[in-house]
Amino acid sequence: MEKESEFKKKKKKLINLKDEVNEFHPLLLSLLPTLPEILDVEYNHGPHEKGADFIITRIDSTLNRTEYVGVIAKTGKITGALIPIYEQIDDCNLPRVIQNGKKKIHLNEIWVITNDSISNSAQEKIHNKYGTSKINFLQNKDLIKFIDKYLNHFWSDQILPVGDYLKDITRKMEEQNTAQSLIPNNSGNMNVDLNLIQIESDFKKKRNNSRKYNLIDLIQKQKIIIIEGGPGSGKSHLIRKSIIELASIDNFSKHNYIPIYTPYTDLCKNNEANIANLLDEPAYSGVKNKMESDTSIVLFIDSFDEHIVDNRDIYKEVRALISQSETIVNLHLVISTRPLSTIDYNEIIPHMPTYEIEQLSMTQVIEFFMKICSKVKVSSRLIEDIKNSELFKQMPRNPISAIMLAQIINDNDQDLPSNLTDVYSKYSELMLGKWDKDKGLISNQEFATSVSIITEIAKFFIENDLTHMAKSEVQGIFHKYFSARNISIDPDELFEKVTRQIRNHSIRL
Repeated sequence: MEKESEFKKKKKKLINLKDEVNEFHPLLLSLLPTLPEILDVEYNHGPHEKGADFIITRIDSTLNRTEYVGVIAKTGKITGALIPIYEQIDDCNLPRVIQNGKKKIHLNEIWVITNDSISNSAQEKIHNKYGTSKINFLQNKDLIKFIDKYLNHFWSDQILPVGDYLKDITRKMEEQNTAQSLIPNNSGNMNVDLNLIQIESDFKKKRNNSRKYNLIDLIQKQKIIIIEGGPGSGKSHLIRKSIIELASIDNFSKHNYIPIYTPYTDLCKNNEANIANLLDEPAYSGVKNKMESDTSIVLFIDSFDEHIVDNRDIYKEVRALISQSETIVNLHLVISTRPLSTIDYNEIIPHMPTYEIEQLSMTQVIEFFMKICSKVKVSSRLIEDIKNSELFKQMPRNPISAIMLAQIINDNDQDLPSNLTDVYSKYSELMLGKWDKDKGLISNQEFATSVSIITEIAKFFIENDLTHMAKSEVQGIFHKYFSARNISIDPDELFEKVTRQIRNHSIRL
């Protein structure tokens, strides 16, 4: 009964789309591109439509060729009054151009779609009249199945362009999580909560226990949030996780926030470091124009520090971003960056707090070990050995350090690293892949040299709080290493082998 009631609600929602152009067409414009084997959908409604409101380009997987489908969209029941449909079907047989006039086509198939029902007699009459044409009929029961599977957010109260956007940004953030993860695929989902703490003076730190903050809670209270942290602290991961949460159907209904993500480098390159220019892009302007008055945009500007340009005036750039955000109604701004010691944010906005990611607790570190160490049993004795080691006292309590150590323990729990340098060396050796040496793909000398150089580079990155190095600089380190030693290997050839290995295995050191 519950399923039947739910189906009736969905059917009623579809039938209530009375305005063909302004209500039903937008639904199809969102739904049709999500269907399998659809390559492109052109909205064609208007005086030059030649019978088809939409033109679908799709792949015929059996014949492995491109076919073109004309869509005739109607609201209401289709029963006896078929003359308007006959006229559109006749027009669908005319040749037409797509892709802004670049390509001339003939339609291979016609879909007649309604938000209500099509009577059997109407279908039979159309088939009898156009027996040589391939015509398919889709009515509300068919649309309900497609929407359930491919456009489920339509059933919520989200406006379609907004719902489509939230679905798309969720997909992009999940893809980035997968692409940038150091955690092995077989380790399962690692949902480690990263809390924020306010950056205080040393004097205040001694007096108070730092209060923990959730980023989404902070967004509700503050218009501007600055998050600082060194490499591997989890800034970008926290942003992606928060975007996915904000974009969920339940959270959007609760908070009414539309998240937008951009690395600062892209904002500079594509939008002249101007927030208004970014929001005017087609990907965002349609959403911004359709959102309700009580909805706000949360703009996440990631990796502010990674914009590489000579003679940067960092203070001026931060101030410009904050000033721009203050002129835009219903906008919250979140900026992530490595620590910028040259900036006093209180000079920009008095009493403005800044935040950093709290160090992982021992419980969270153990959670990494339990998830990642699939080859070894993480015993209480092993945990105690790690907790009491000098290494654990030296090690930054952040996700990347925990993952590196867990990977090393998983490879060999009998040989714990003695210090941070040893961690870098063992992790580099592990990630570069001993199997290449074992299979004869590189020589012992090449492997040992690669590990030594990559270890030096990793140490240099972390100790100097870097996020980027130019390719020429890295090649320079290879040449410097070789020039100080009598090694019978071509440094440029080894550099290419190492970088190829990194690319092939998505290694991040």
